[in-house]
Amino acid sequence: MKKVRLFSILMEHFKGVKRDFFEPKGYDATAYGENETGKTRRLDAVCWVLFDKDSKGRSPSGKGKFNIKDTTIKDRGEPQGLDALGELILIVDDKKIKLKKVYKEDWGTVRGSVNKVLKGHTNHYWINDEPIPLKKDYDAFIEANIATEEQFKFITALGYFTDNKQHPHKERRNFLFKMAGDPSDEEIINSNPALKGFSALLDGKTVEGFKKTVKEQIKLTKEKRVEIPIQITEVDHNMPDIQGVDAGKEGSRIAEINAEIKKENALLIQVESGGAIAEKTIQMKTLNAEMFDIRTKYQGEVQIKIDRAEKEQRGLTGELENISKQGIAIEDDIINYLQKINSNKSAVQVLRDSYNIRDNTKFSYTHNENCSVCGALPKNQLNFSEEKALAAFNTKKAEALEEIRANGKNLNAEIEKSEKLLKEAETKKATLSTEKNKLQSQIKGVNESITALTAKKEDYINDPAHTLAAAKYANLELEIEGLKKGEQPNIDAINKKIESLEQEKEVCQGLINDVEKCKTGTARKAELNSQDDKLKVLEEKYNEHLNLCELFSTTKVDYTEDKINSLFKITKWKLFEKQVNGNIDDQMCEPMHNGVPYSVNLNDGNKVLVDLDISNTLSKYYGTDLFKFVDNAESVTSPLESDSQLIKLFAKLGVKKLKDEIEKPALAAVV
Repeated sequence: MKKVRLFSILMEHFKGVKRDFFEPKGYDATAYGENETGKTRRLDAVCWVLFDKDSKGRSPSGKGKFNIKDTTIKDRGEPQGLDALGELILIVDDKKIKLKKVYKEDWGTVRGSVNKVLKGHTNHYWINDEPIPLKKDYDAFIEANIATEEQFKFITALGYFTDNKQHPHKERRNFLFKMAGDPSDEEIINSNPALKGFSALLDGKTVEGFKKTVKEQIKLTKEKRVEIPIQITEVDHNMPDIQGVDAGKEGSRIAEINAEIKKENALLIQVESGGAIAEKTIQMKTLNAEMFDIRTKYQGEVQIKIDRAEKEQRGLTGELENISKQGIAIEDDIINYLQKINSNKSAVQVLRDSYNIRDNTKFSYTHNENCSVCGALPKNQLNFSEEKALAAFNTKKAEALEEIRANGKNLNAEIEKSEKLLKEAETKKATLSTEKNKLQSQIKGVNESITALTAKKEDYINDPAHTLAAAKYANLELEIEGLKKGEQPNIDAINKKIESLEQEKEVCQGLINDVEKCKTGTARKAELNSQDDKLKVLEEKYNEHLNLCELFSTTKVDYTEDKINSLFKITKWKLFEKQVNGNIDDQMCEPMHNGVPYSVNLNDGNKVLVDLDISNTLSKYYGTDLFKFVDNAESVTSPLESDSQLIKLFAKLGVKKLKDEIEKPALAAVV
């Protein structure tokens, strides 16, 4: 592991101090002082020399800059244009490296004024007392021989890794998963015996995709089960009341009525005059019974066809309702995809415009020959200054263009993804529309068939046998009227009794038909209950699948947190949290110490211990043992455990000027 120790740091005219020299020589050290005495300024100086930023990630120029120079120079009567200097000596694997950076201000007059104004600044770099013309060479040396900016901040600046402003929790969470290796679904499944067989259920799908499908299946199954009681109620509503009705007794009564009718007809024959009338009357009764049988048989056959058509209609209607519900959901998805695509396309256009503006920006450089300093420079040095400015301009421009291209690439990827989902949704919508049209056409055909069959129930009169019997019946009526010379007084009474018996007979037959209708309804209810039982079993199976999805989520929580937490000594990371609705919040990244959240109730002393634990772990991960600045060291009462060089910043009341104390060395110093 590479070891980096701080030998010394010198700063002049830096952040309000005229000169400060700190020389721990690679040993552990403690800097004592009240607040605002410059303890943290030393870390700022180290960061600035290495990466041109202070410990909070701010540059001396640009948005959110920090004041690198002493703002009170003018008030003290000191001259303008003093250089800010930072000189850093490090011990890297027992070898000294000296880094130096100077911040030079460019002061000059403007037209119409004799007062000098600040026109800009330049940075100058040295490595081991050798000047380095290009910043990129200076930066490359630091990254290759010391550490990257990220590594340095994570390890040296304790508290940076846990600061949500400087290092957002999503980035911190992704980094931890990268450290531990984000476990695959198969790895998590194999870690819990209760998930045995879950991979086979997934069948290549993601857990989230499978969970979404299961929820949709549960929803559809419940919707079907809700419809079944309604259909049963409808069947009950259409079933006649047959309480106290005995179909056998009603059949026996019909036989008795037929016998009475026969008796009354015989009496009527006796009463009516002439044998011819009696004979023709008997023929009429026979024809009437024949026509009744024809009507009953015909209408019964038609009714069977109507019942079948109505059953088919109910099934098709149920399918149409399910497809309509799916169609509504697809429409909502399409609207969401279109809105997201349009929004991202607008953003892409904005980036494209920004790219063109930045790309067309031209380099401009003006040399002030009247400058008391620059005007006296040789021409070759002026050319070098312009080349340096041009190089800085091109670097900054290239970085800006690359950032715009990267953002555009991400937006285009989002657009492509949304367009793909939109296309899939539109394809599914077209499929559902085709199925819906097909079902509507089928339902229309069935309804037309029911209407036609209902109307056809009266078509028994067109049956050839019925037509012939009716014609004969009419002829017999005419013949009897011609034969009659008069009527006996009781003929009307006999006919009324026969008519009453016929009416009673129809009532009995109606009750028998009601019993048959109830049998059909009971069979339909049994069929619906059977469907509900099957759907109940299916719903239970889907719920078991959903429970497996939830078990997977909780297993992933425990497995992932255990894997990451095993890398740390005292810090435990809370990366997941189960919400009230049962879902898992998988966007958390909260460091914990003895169950106390870092950002909520953890005291300053324990925060320092957690930050040091994190820094030690990151040192192992990067293979680089960097010195560490420990702020708020006065809040820690227990020993600080680390193999690294520790620079403790200790706030102490009454110490108006920084007091340094060099402690027992963490390693043999290089002198």
